[in-house]
Amino acid sequence: MDVVYHASRTKGLTEIRCNSSTHGESYVYAAKDVVHSALFLSCLGGDLTCQIGCEDEISTITERYPGAFKERYLGTSGSIYLLNGKDFVEGKTGWDVEVIATTNQSVLNEIVVEDVYTYLMSFKTNGQLRILEYPNRPSFIPKDDSDLIVKCVQFTKVFGSSYLKEVEKFHPTLLDKVIKELRASSMPR
Repeated sequence: MDVVYHASRTKGLTEIRCNSSTHGESYVYAAKDVVHSALFLSCLGGDLTCQIGCEDEISTITERYPGAFKERYLGTSGSIYLLNGKDFVEGKTGWDVEVIATTNQSVLNEIVVEDVYTYLMSFKTNGQLRILEYPNRPSFIPKDDSDLIVKCVQFTKVFGSSYLKEVEKFHPTLLDKVIKELRASSMPR
């Protein structure tokens, strides 16, 4: 890979520093393509608002509820940083389009994005991005969003009980199920 792409809400950076993550290590995360990177210019609600993925080699985003895509991206700005791909490795995160580096990375170039919603819609128009508006979703995302329960339990264990406020805000009907699963998972077996 010659160049990889890193999204940030912060403009004007000259270096991208390693950051700790849910994978348990400190990495610089990047994407192999600019479209997939652009999807991370807003992380509002994470998978609770929109599920990011890739289908048939096309970046895909799935709304978890009506208007989630617009809520997440409209009025958001940021930058996509081009980084030298030589230090990045594949296959460490479970996503084919995502790569990581274990050292801080110098910025080669910056794409300033003033309105992420408009920027992403241009990729949709060009056929480079698939947006599945609620209630449309791929078969691997259940209609009742029950797949979020395991993710919410994991994130609550990593980020603490304050994450439950995110669950309550975006998926209040799942909150009791997440709490029940948290209690069950913390019981000795």
